This record gives sequence, structure tokens and C-alpha cells, in this order.
Amino acid sequence: MVNLDCNQLFLEHLRSSDPEAHHVVIADQAGFHLREGGERLPESVHIVPLPPCSPELNPCEKLLVELSQRDGITQSRERDDL
Repeated sequence: MVNLDCNQLFLEHLRSSDPEAHHVVIADQAGFHLREGGERLPESVHIVPLPPCSPELNPCEKLLVELSQRDGITQSRERDDL
């Protein structure tokens, strides 16, 4: 399950990969993404939000469309089948 705790853990891991750098993350506005200026956002990590209702700007959305157009994938719910 993805939630704020998972997102925070990911961003902390990103920051620890190069503590001296400023990390910029482009994210959609899903409820489980931390926001710029939030207390839980690690230092030196910056969030640039995608505009609302803009799936054409989100690479994950493009991948889902491509996968759904392949034969047999639309019926599968199992990650291993993908």
C-alpha cells in the first residue's frame, strides 16, 4: 500500500543518496505525495507538482495506456503477468 509514510521513506532515501545535492521531484497531486513546504518533507528535497487533471504529463499514465493496449494485459491483475 502506498501512503505518506512510504513517500517520505522514498524521499529520505533519495536525499541520502547525495546529501549535499538539492533533489527536485516532479509529482502528481495524489494524496499520498508529500507537498512542498510540508513538515515531513526531507531537507533539500523539493516537490514540483504537476497541474491537476494532466495525465498527459505523467509518464506513469502513458505506461498504463501502452500496457492496456497490449493483448491479454487488460484482463490481468497480477504484477507477474505484466
